[in-house]
Amino acid sequence: MQVATHLTPAIQNALDHQQSIRLSEERERSLLLDVQNQELQRLNEAKSQFLSTVSHELKTPLTSISAFTDILLKNRQGGMTERDLSQLAVVQRNNRRLGSLIDDLLDLSRLDRDSMELTRTSFDVTALIKEVVEGFQPIADTKAQSVFLTLTRRPVWLLADKDRLVQVITNLLSNASKYSSESGVIKIATRRWKDRVYFSVSDNGIGISEEDQESLFTLFFRADNENTRSEPGTGIGLYIARSIVEMHGGKIGVKSSGSGGTTVNFYIPAASSTAPSGHASADSTNIVPWSRLDQVPDEQIDPPGFSADEVG
Repeated sequence: MQVATHLTPAIQNALDHQQSIRLSEERERSLLLDVQNQELQRLNEAKSQFLSTVSHELKTPLTSISAFTDILLKNRQGGMTERDLSQLAVVQRNNRRLGSLIDDLLDLSRLDRDSMELTRTSFDVTALIKEVVEGFQPIADTKAQSVFLTLTRRPVWLLADKDRLVQVITNLLSNASKYSSESGVIKIATRRWKDRVYFSVSDNGIGISEEDQESLFTLFFRADNENTRSEPGTGIGLYIARSIVEMHGGKIGVKSSGSGGTTVNFYIPAASSTAPSGHASADSTNIVPWSRLDQVPDEQIDPPGFSADEVG
């Protein structure tokens, strides 16, 4: 009994010492974690600031190059040869591509700093789609691609950031064209269904594997196969597109067959959509090629080109 009596305080002291060591180690780990988190936050802020600064610095000379190139291409006097014009066109295309990359970097910086804001206005989605496709058509023409639209005949009014929505649709159309062959077919559709406005961009291109579909909207992700390696890209555009859609309270998704053909659908809630006085929305749709849009009679009505259930 005396041995047990003498051992008890010793054991208690040993236990107290071990607990003190554990508490000290936990405090050290906590302090180290705080220091690491602060350093990580500082590095993230520095990265965002660097992206923003460099992008702005590059934007100014690119704007000048673009302006002068446009002037030279419009004013073809002065003995410019066809080769000169062709080279200027290459400069113009690459300048726009670099400008698009810089815009993506600026947006990425804003998303990192949680400083991207939406400027919501009420606008007609149908008219917006026509404007976007009109601007996109020359790109499709370079590969002899056909663009078909499924549009409502009457306005579909939506309260959203118009410029950001244009950015999303343009990105999807550009990807559809990039990964489709010569003479490929691109389809874009929109309609209001229940409390959502749906958008769909599809192509008959190379398709996306089921494995890659899971990561398609992840930052910097690019499918790595023999069909995509030759195409330029950063893996930023679709991430930004997803962020913009989600900032509107919507959702974006993809359906594709690895053997060919891809459809990207997204929706934006229409609960706050407002039609100006004297305007109304309609459900009727037409499926027509862009080049013949004005030739289709108003009374022709076809089924919508996609199911609203395709986006969950």
